Amino acid sequence: MTEVVVLSAVRTPMARKRSALKDIHPVDLLAVVYREAIQRAHIPAEAVEDAFVGCVSQIGDQSLNVARQAWIAAGLPLENAFSIH
Repeated sequence: MTEVVVLSAVRTPMARKRSALKDIHPVDLLAVVYREAIQRAHIPAEAVEDAFVGCVSQIGDQSLNVARQAWIAAGLPLENAFSIH
């Protein structure tokens, strides 16, 4: 059996449609979350094997694989980008 260890969790603020976060692309916002979670865990990005992301109300650009696209946008290791969900 595989051992699962959660080292860090970060979330974005909640915002209404057309409010303070309206000009930030979802991929860019999630990229910030990834970098912060890795920094808080004090681990190299290469050590991350999986990342699980939830998006409450997917619309428009959020309907793509936002988890993987944000991983790449954050400049994190491409080798790990295929296991990001």
